[in-house]
Amino acid sequence: MRRSPTLTALAALALAPATVHAAPWTAPQTLSAPHASQGPVGVASLALGGLVAGWRWRDDAGGDASSGAAIATRAPAARGFGAQSPTIDGLVALGPLGLRQTVTVGARAVPTSRGPAGTILRASLGGGPARTLAVARIWGRPVLASAAGGSDALIAYVERTQTASGTRRRVVRAIERRRGTWTAPSTLSGTGRADVLAAAQNPLGDAVVAFVRDGTLVARLRRPGRRWGPIQRLARSSGPTAWTVSTFLDRAGRARVTWRRHPHGGVSELRTAVVPRGRDTFTAPQTLVADGASARFAVASTLTGWVVADVEPTRAGPRPMLHRTPRFAGAPWTRLPVAPAGRGIRGADVAGNLNGSVTVAWVQPVRGQGGDGRIRSATLDADPKATAFGPVEDVSPAEAAHEVRLADDGGLILALWTARPGRAGPDEPRTVVRAAGRTG
Repeated sequence: MRRSPTLTALAALALAPATVHAAPWTAPQTLSAPHASQGPVGVASLALGGLVAGWRWRDDAGGDASSGAAIATRAPAARGFGAQSPTIDGLVALGPLGLRQTVTVGARAVPTSRGPAGTILRASLGGGPARTLAVARIWGRPVLASAAGGSDALIAYVERTQTASGTRRRVVRAIERRRGTWTAPSTLSGTGRADVLAAAQNPLGDAVVAFVRDGTLVARLRRPGRRWGPIQRLARSSGPTAWTVSTFLDRAGRARVTWRRHPHGGVSELRTAVVPRGRDTFTAPQTLVADGASARFAVASTLTGWVVADVEPTRAGPRPMLHRTPRFAGAPWTRLPVAPAGRGIRGADVAGNLNGSVTVAWVQPVRGQGGDGRIRSATLDADPKATAFGPVEDVSPAEAAHEVRLADDGGLILALWTARPGRAGPDEPRTVVRAAGRTG
């Protein structure tokens, strides 16, 4: 694996052990009942304050499997979340809508005597009755694009089809919510075979959908009141390749697509491209990590620009990193180490606060917990010239935490994670969903 000179230079700094300070995080609150498995956790921050978290759960007890989904709501200015409640079956996505509402999306298989014949795609607004939007042979996981304060939403998915001549395709469909009504599915890509998919929308109605089709990463952009623009090619790979794609749209209509491309036997790079304000085409991609990019990364918009958090290899082990750039197109990215390296560090997430500061959180494995461990974080001051993160903070106890999500609730940074704090039986680990807020 090729290492950049910057990685080598940072490795020497990573040899120093991390000093963990008393965290300005609240005591963890348990949001869920215990189940055999839960997650991932989805989060929707609402326009007038407050936050909704949602997750799927599953139990396998005595050969009888059961599953479901739940949500928990944190009211504006509340000290914690309310009790969990059931939500749409087969929850796959959760997002904000309007000033106070959320939209949840569920996908469940159509059962037949010969096995699943397709997928029922449904959506619910504000916990109301679910409406069936499509029945199709869906490939992978549908994605939802919505924004706090916005009235529109978009659900995109990949559908398996077959032509009259027998040609098999994986096409990209979109169902949009406009002026209070869900549209019929439309086709964004009707040729080739699509797989990886991401979408984003801002409160004004700008939307972007990115997907990989036949080894090429492409994107389509739609401005408010206009039709979808042409397909734009962002990256290409030959041969088997693992892709991770993220999309983001800020309030000014800047659309950013960030991706990790890892061809079989090749380097794993992290790149990004943006549509500047007032334009409709993507800039040339910029490379954030030339090799060693982690499978999970996170993108956020801040008061002054964009940030991308990931975990990168150093000689001392994996290390959480932050890449930062101003808003104007073509500006260089600054690479900042978040915390010292540590064995098995993974799963970085990032959130920007209303005061301009940036918090990064990650999973710090603990011995004997199968790669799980505790959640830790560090925060970068709001000063645009700041280049050093504050001290490492413990967000959770060492309780086999598996993943972490960060969200901003009106200036309060919240962390949500799944964890196995104990065992319900000799061979039955139990998982719960927890949350904590950063008070500093």
